[in-house]
Amino acid sequence: MNKSEVKQRVITVIETTWDWFSEDLDGNDTFDEMGADSLDQAELIMELEKEFSIQVKDDEAEGVKNIEDVVNEVCKILGVEM
Repeated sequence: MNKSEVKQRVITVIETTWDWFSEDLDGNDTFDEMGADSLDQAELIMELEKEFSIQVKDDEAEGVKNIEDVVNEVCKILGVEM
């Protein structure tokens, strides 16, 4: 798996979890700017953990502010080259 594949899967999870469409998503918009509150973000983390069979620690989740951060964090946990 490469970073591009991780990003596509992350976007798919966001689309299904938050009922958003990929054309509405900008990798640099913060979740706050997109209207996602802390509960939404926690739900997203749980869905990503299921999708990638990973465990995201609380301190790792706190640093995630946008889609690009999510992709980078998942890649780091999976050991995918960035």
